[in-house]
Amino acid sequence: MVLTSENQIVGPDGSSKSISSVNDRVLLGVIRSYSDAILVGANTSRNELIASEKSKPILVLTNSGDVDLGRLSPGSRIVAPVGSKAAEIPNAITFLATANPAESAQNLRNALLDLGFESVVCEGGAETAKWLIQSGFFDELAITRSPKVGAGQSYDFGLENWDIGLDLPDPEGFHYQRLTPKQQID
Repeated sequence: MVLTSENQIVGPDGSSKSISSVNDRVLLGVIRSYSDAILVGANTSRNELIASEKSKPILVLTNSGDVDLGRLSPGSRIVAPVGSKAAEIPNAITFLATANPAESAQNLRNALLDLGFESVVCEGGAETAKWLIQSGFFDELAITRSPKVGAGQSYDFGLENWDIGLDLPDPEGFHYQRLTPKQQID
């Protein structure tokens, strides 16, 4: 995920591309190559070009099902909470959403694991990433800190609960970070 210093995820053009860099996109390609699938929210699937014929399957998290799977990579699927309109779409991956966000995230993770999706890269959107980061869905995060000016809302992803294990700066002022959850000391 690329973030500005103000924790914005998009630039003036309304996409992440304008706050990203060539190095960031190369790194994202490498991370994608090691994954089984790419998880995105429905808005991201509509607003960002995230796939190609060679891409991993895109798993689109949605309640409504208002997603054009035809513009995504082969094998892409809807991921939806049980009882939602999208859960009725053929081949949808369903999970039980509860009042507890962490429990819902674990149910989502279990549904994906049951289908063989062991390594999943989440590429947004902001609300999807925020929910999954704060709910303990991820084992690690790859964050690119951008020096570019962003636009739109700033988000609190709860990154203070994560340790920066790697921070590689580049000459353009970008920082490529690998984060892991902070260990809880009892």
